[in-house]
Amino acid sequence: MKKCSKPMIQRLTLGEFLEKHRGRCISIPLFQRNYKWDHKTVQKFLEDIRRAKQSGKKAYMIGMMTLYVEKENGAVQVIDGQQRLITLALAARAFVCYDGRFPLLQFERDTDQKERESFLCREKESGGVDVKHMKAVLKLLREMPGAESGEGEALFSWMSGHVEMVCRYTEKEPLQEFLCLNEKK
Repeated sequence: MKKCSKPMIQRLTLGEFLEKHRGRCISIPLFQRNYKWDHKTVQKFLEDIRRAKQSGKKAYMIGMMTLYVEKENGAVQVIDGQQRLITLALAARAFVCYDGRFPLLQFERDTDQKERESFLCREKESGGVDVKHMKAVLKLLREMPGAESGEGEALFSWMSGHVEMVCRYTEKEPLQEFLCLNEKK
């Protein structure tokens, strides 16, 4: 059995994460499953964040994200945490706009048409199951109470400064790191 790498670990707010990766592409590798969070999971995730904001919490931790960073060119791949990352990208799309504040997510699973990336950036429709699921979640987010009245933008602004994550940056080959993380599951 190969030894798992010792990664660099940072605790970042969503805003710090977005700033750190501004202008970059973050790749979702083939070994990642499709976007699967259902309406109930997305609602709970955002309702927990909304409650944290309303109760005046200084921080709300959403867990760990593991990212691979290539030494040569700084390319980033998501090894763990892609469901949360895509949900946050959809929230940015629903509440503020996908205007460069959020890193561009590229999906290795995409064909030449880049259907998932096109949907997240421009809501360009396609027939893919993944995109249909993202569309349903985006619709849910836009229909949340207060989303249209500016409350969604205020929530995303609060999230940028108060939602925190532990980012684990590794230089170990992504598939091997993924296998190390999941060997005990």
